[in-house]
Amino acid sequence: MESRDMEKEKVLARVLSSSSTVDYVDTRGRVPRRTRAAGAGRTDHGPYDDSCVGLDAVESGPRLWDGTRELSRDEIETGDSRYWALRVGSRHEYAFRVPGFLGPDEHGWTQRVAERIKVIDEMPPGGHRSRGADEVDFTDGPAAGAVA
Repeated sequence: MESRDMEKEKVLARVLSSSSTVDYVDTRGRVPRRTRAAGAGRTDHGPYDDSCVGLDAVESGPRLWDGTRELSRDEIETGDSRYWALRVGSRHEYAFRVPGFLGPDEHGWTQRVAERIKVIDEMPPGGHRSRGADEVDFTDGPAAGAVA
C-alpha cells in the first residue's frame, strides 16, 4: 500500500525499509504506540529498540523514492511532509517519550526510506519481528534485494 493516515485509520502497520530493522505503528488503542524491532547487519541501534513506546507524533517527510528509483533533487517536493501519515517513499520521523528521572524524556528516531507498508492483525512474537540480514541487500540503494 502507498500510504496510511494514522489519525483516521486505527490499525497496526508494519513499515519496511532497506534495513533489516522493522518499525511497527499501532494506533488501535487509546495511545498510539511504536515498536522498533532492531535487525542484524548494517543498521543503527537505539536505546529503546525492541520495546513498545507511546508515540507522540509521526511525520512523513517528502517522498525520496518512487518505488523503483531514488528521486532527483528537482523531483522532490520539499514541503510535502505529513503528520500522522505513513507513506512509501518517505522517511518517517517518530517522536516519543519515555519515563525519566525528572519526568518524561523526549526522544526521536528517523527511519530509512519506507519501501513497503503492510497492515497486520497482531504483533509477531519476539524474535520474528525484524527481517533477517540475508533478506536485505545493502549494496545497490534503498530497494535492492528487499523482500516483505
